[in-house]
Order: sequence, then C-alpha cells, then structure tokens
Amino acid sequence: MADARQKAVKRILSQILSPSDAPDSLYQQILLQYACYSRDGKVMQKTCRDGQLYVIESVQVDADAMAAAVKTHIAGQQQAADEEKLCFAARIRGLAPQETRKAEQGLANIYGTTFQNLGFASKRSDELMLAAARETAATPQQFMSDMVAMARDDIEITTAVIGDIDIQTMAEDEASTTLHANVRMRAISLLHDRETVVADFSESYDMKQSSREKVLEMLIYKIGMDTSRDLADRTLSYWNKQH
Repeated sequence: MADARQKAVKRILSQILSPSDAPDSLYQQILLQYACYSRDGKVMQKTCRDGQLYVIESVQVDADAMAAAVKTHIAGQQQAADEEKLCFAARIRGLAPQETRKAEQGLANIYGTTFQNLGFASKRSDELMLAAARETAATPQQFMSDMVAMARDDIEITTAVIGDIDIQTMAEDEASTTLHANVRMRAISLLHDRETVVADFSESYDMKQSSREKVLEMLIYKIGMDTSRDLADRTLSYWNKQH
C-alpha cells in the first residue's frame, strides 16, 4: 500500500510542481513525506493473469495540504526577501478587440492562480497591461524591452512576466475553426539594479475546434497553463538559488 500511496502523491504533486530528481528540491522534499499527505484506501479489484496477481487500490491524497506546504515554503522566502512582488503583462495580436480583451483576462487569471499556488505575491499593474495592449506595432523584442522598462519604474515590482502572443486564423468555415499561435513569454528579475532573464518560453500552437469561440478559449487555456507552469517552476528554482 505504501508504494501505491507514494505513486498517488507523486501524480498529484506533479500537477503542482514540475518533477525534479534533485534531492534538495522542494518536489523531492514533499515527496519524501508522502505518508503525511495520503491515507490508505481500499482494494477495489483483484485479478489474476498469466500467473500474476494484479490489484487495483484506491488512495486518498490531501492535495490542499501539499499546495499549502508549497505556499508556506515560498511565503517564508518572500518575507525574508522584503515582500518582493511579481507583475504580469501580455500583448495578444491577431484577434478582434472583444476577443483580445477576453483572452487577456483569461490569461491573466491563469497566471495569477498558477503563481499564487506556488506562494508568489503578485501586484496587478493596470498601467502596464494597458500599455501592453497599445503596443501593437512594436517588434516582440522591442515590446519586451519597453514593458521591462515600465516595470522598473514601479519600485514594488521585482519580477516582471512579459508575454507576446500572435494568433492567426488558418481556416474557418461552418464546421470548424483552426488557429495558429506563436508564443514568447519571459520572466525577468529586476533586483539589484539589473535585468536577469529567469525563464524564457517560446512555442507554436495549432488547434482546431467546432467553433471559433471554443477553439480560442481552449487555445488560451493551453497557452496559459503551459507557459505559466513553466515560468512559475523556473522562477521558483531561481528563488531557491537566490535565497
């Protein structure tokens, strides 16, 4: 049963933190305490095939307790680091104005939740988000530079997460809509009077669904989850090395 409990905890923990084999990583520290976050369930089914006994077991896992442990770990670091703050701003191109606003809000919500789940304090910067929406003509590199420069002017912001997303309609008819997206996201530390790229994410996405509204919603969710998890995990790793 212990093996089943460890596997169950590992499966849930991998949804909170990126798996790491490093013995001193937070992932491994929590995994070693799997007994604290799980309870024996019961045997659901036993089958015998080719002389081998196979057992299906149910295990109860306290995912909230694991998430709280992660938050406590990061919160302690943040307190020691004088309440450092993280902000998020992304430019989304290629959509109608109403679609853009909805996509921006959806992406911001995903990022807020993902980083907060890892215990990071965040600051909403309406000025930065509005500026990101207005910079439609700048190249991705110039856009990132302009956003970082604005973030530096806010003394509370110590980490800026900046994104540039270009979405194009590849095919659209009554039966389906296909969208293509080029994504570039960066997490940049602004501490010690310098800019340090903590994490850099670049990827292309293609998605097809029965309606434009559905495919856009799923595409933004996919982009948000992929990029926020990657950047949050690597920002966490950076924190662990700096504090």
